[in-house]
Amino acid sequence: MSKVAFSLLILLAIALVIILVSIVLYNRRLDKIAKGELRDTHSSVPEPGTTVNVIYKTILMSVLVIALISISTMSSLIMTMQTKINNLQNGQNRIYADVSELSQTVIDQGKLVASSNLNLDNANYEDYTVKSHYEVSLKEFTDDTTVILLLNGKEIPLT
Repeated sequence: MSKVAFSLLILLAIALVIILVSIVLYNRRLDKIAKGELRDTHSSVPEPGTTVNVIYKTILMSVLVIALISISTMSSLIMTMQTKINNLQNGQNRIYADVSELSQTVIDQGKLVASSNLNLDNANYEDYTVKSHYEVSLKEFTDDTTVILLLNGKEIPLT
């Protein structure tokens, strides 16, 4: 059972106890007035319908106050949860961006080519030929490192 349902049950039990105690004390007072043990100079013995009406309205007002307090508490809890959910979503988005950045960094570090540049000169549209100048900068190399360009399945050695 959730905390809210449990607290509502406790509030209803407290309200019921207060109502029962009020009714018992009121009936004792009426019995004393009816027997003449107490004198109520300001008012006569009230009618049972009036008494029930007052008790009903009192109970209704008590339940209304308890409901309003419970609703306001639940509203603040929901707003707090919404704020926490928004914070979690923002954190998740930041983590996703960081992971993407780290992934790109790992991919870039795995490459041996630091940069490449292709320049096309003297295009001949009749023969469909072009002179090209292709530059590659390597991150690491030794004297026996060879670089080739794969173009349409052909291996072209670069010097």
